[in-house]
Amino acid sequence: MHVLGSWLVASIVMLALDGAWIALVMKQVYTRTVQQVQGHAMRVRAGPAVLAYIMLSAALLLVVWHTYNMSLWQSVLVAAAWGGVLYGTYAFTAASVFAQFPLTVAALDCVWGAVLFGLSVLIARVL
Repeated sequence: MHVLGSWLVASIVMLALDGAWIALVMKQVYTRTVQQVQGHAMRVRAGPAVLAYIMLSAALLLVVWHTYNMSLWQSVLVAAAWGGVLYGTYAFTAASVFAQFPLTVAALDCVWGAVLFGLSVLIARVL
């Protein structure tokens, strides 16, 4: 598969997996955390959410492009590293500015970012 095809597949996989993760695994945790941090219920704003996923997809494009000629496992490891860094940067920044943002949630988000990007690239490369 061509680089752009791999990127498109990885982006779709990322969106599907992240949506499932949020809806099925982390919904209660995020709902509770947002209530603690903001003092009111979570309300997702569609515009910024779309922009966030565009940025994540752009990061995946860079990963797929730069690892295209690497072995499968090298690509997956690089992707996992980048995912952990991206999600960790967001989560630990939130924890640094919001006193009620749990460090456990930040750490879990960091790990999830690594798993998410690694799996997204793995699936895209295998297809």
